[in-house]
Amino acid sequence: MEITSDNIQDIQDLAKKISEFSEIKNRLPEDPTVELPGGFLNPDGSIVKVATVRELNGYDEEIIARGGNRAIMLNTILSRGLEKIGYKTPTTDDLDSLLAGDRDAILLGIRKLTFGKTVNGTTVCPGCGVRQDVLIDLDEDIETKELTDPLNDRIFEIDLKAGKAVVGLPNGIVQKQLADNLTKSTPERMTIFLSGCLVSIDDEPSIGLSSALKLGILDRENLLAEITSRNPGPRLEAVVKACKACGVEISIPLSLADLFRL
Repeated sequence: MEITSDNIQDIQDLAKKISEFSEIKNRLPEDPTVELPGGFLNPDGSIVKVATVRELNGYDEEIIARGGNRAIMLNTILSRGLEKIGYKTPTTDDLDSLLAGDRDAILLGIRKLTFGKTVNGTTVCPGCGVRQDVLIDLDEDIETKELTDPLNDRIFEIDLKAGKAVVGLPNGIVQKQLADNLTKSTPERMTIFLSGCLVSIDDEPSIGLSSALKLGILDRENLLAEITSRNPGPRLEAVVKACKACGVEISIPLSLADLFRL
C-alpha cells in the first residue's frame, strides 16, 4: 500500500490498535490450571493430575490475615484458592490427603494468578560481591520434581539400622501438624514429621511419635533425607541466577510465605 497524506491517519490508527491489543494480551491472567507433580489419589485408586485455582481477593485477604502464623495462613490460602481437583470440589479430607508437594504446586499456582509469575529482588554475588537486582520467573526458574509412578511411588521402602522401614510421602495432615507446632525445637518437629510418614518398621505398624522417637539419630537423619529427595513438587529452595557481573551462579532460595508477602 502506498503511503499518502490521505491514508497516513488510517495507518496510525491501526498501529495504535495493535499496540493496545498487545498490552491487553500481556495483561491476560495466568492459566488457572495446575499440574499436580504427585497426583491426587481417588478412593477408587485412580490418579488426578490437574487442579484448578483462582485469584485471591479482598475477602480472602482479611480471612488469611487472621491465621496467626505463616503456616496456618498458607493452609487458609490453599483452602480458599483451590477450586477443583479434577472435576471435583475439594473437601477438607481431600486437602488433608493431598501430597505436600501437590499442595505446594497449588499454592504456587494461586500465587501466580494473584500477584503474577515474576518476583523482583536484590542479591549479592558470593563471587565478586556485586549487589544487583534479580528478576525471577516462577515458570522458568523453578524446577518441579514429578513422581515417575504417581500410584506406587508415594509409598517406598528404605533400609535403616533399625530394619526395613515402609514410608509414605508427607501429606496435608503432616503439614498441618507441623503448622500447629512451630514453636517446638527442630528435633521435636522432625519427630512429628517422621511419625506422620512412617508406615511400619520390619512389618510392625508404626504407632506414631513413639516409633519415630525410638529410631536412632542416624536413622532419623537418613529417613528425613530420603523423604526430602523423593518428595515431588516445586524446588523453591533450589533457584539459581547467573551474576550479571561475573557469571557465577547465585543461590536465591524462595519460600511460599515470602511469595505471598506473609
